[in-house]
Amino acid sequence: MRNWIPEERGRILAAIVAAAGTVFVRDHLALALLWLASILILWCQGELRSAIHFLWRIWLPLASGLAIVWGLIVRGSPEYPDARGIPIGLDYAAITSLRIAALASVFQATLLPLRGFQRVHFWSRLGLPPSAVAGIISIFDLWPEFVRRVDQVVAARCARGLMTDRRLITRVRQIPFAFRTLFLSSLDSSMDRAVRWQSERLPERLVKAAASRGGSGSISGSFAWITLAICWVAFAFRHHLILNP
Repeated sequence: MRNWIPEERGRILAAIVAAAGTVFVRDHLALALLWLASILILWCQGELRSAIHFLWRIWLPLASGLAIVWGLIVRGSPEYPDARGIPIGLDYAAITSLRIAALASVFQATLLPLRGFQRVHFWSRLGLPPSAVAGIISIFDLWPEFVRRVDQVVAARCARGLMTDRRLITRVRQIPFAFRTLFLSSLDSSMDRAVRWQSERLPERLVKAAASRGGSGSISGSFAWITLAICWVAFAFRHHLILNP
């Protein structure tokens, strides 16, 4: 399985080719195939749970909202302003939802399997300076801290009697308070982190440590990923031309 893991540049090049094709392709089957292929890659790399969480918590509500807005309310598509009807609106909502799912799955298949020094080596191999690499790595680690801060805000407001129940509307009303806490705490911690990094030269040490460990990909894996991405783009455009001669 290791032979099919691409190198850093091969991984990002395949992702760019697939993402660029996703933006321009307007075909249900092609977008669905790309999404399924990315899900399969995530499953092979043990990241299927993250993809399911994204689909259930973010993509499904977003797709439902798009279907309601464009299919039932607008009943049309911005691409064809003269045409009206529920099928046209639903078709536009389906294409947009599939495009979002495909782009998200490509992003997840490219970056989620990277862990620890692999992630550092990936960004440094792309030619980014050590300070930028350290900043990107810290961004990926912010989400667990945000979740912990939000839990603290909710627990504190419950203890003070400001949350009478756990209904959805009650939790939505806590967003301004949680956002304010997140903003202030992130600003304070980022300033402390920047001072500490500069004094300890952490970005340079981090990149050197990752370089000493080396990458985990192979040339054959890069070739396979790039070939699959190009083949998908060719199939998508050919299939679109067949359906729309």
